[in-house]
Amino acid sequence: MHEVTMLNCNMMIRSLWYVMIEVRELPTYDGVTGVDEFLDKFESAVLEQQRYSAMEWALHATPARWWNTHQKNIGNWCECRRRMSLWFGSPSLRTLY
Repeated sequence: MHEVTMLNCNMMIRSLWYVMIEVRELPTYDGVTGVDEFLDKFESAVLEQQRYSAMEWALHATPARWWNTHQKNIGNWCECRRRMSLWFGSPSLRTLY
């Protein structure tokens, strides 16, 4: 159990390392609101090179489980945005994924 706690602490420290001096509120997404609205807010609040690693802290509930399952197959932010829009966007778009 100690290793799991240390791993979480190391991941948090690494994420905090990237935080700018200015304090910003990280937008969160739980799958209830529109995914495109969340992604737009997330892009404006988080620097591009930090988006992929910060996504773990921004997602909750079903989107967090989705991210834990798919993050290894997503190589960059553009791919992440595309897949999230397809998966959590309009139900008619899900058949394309």
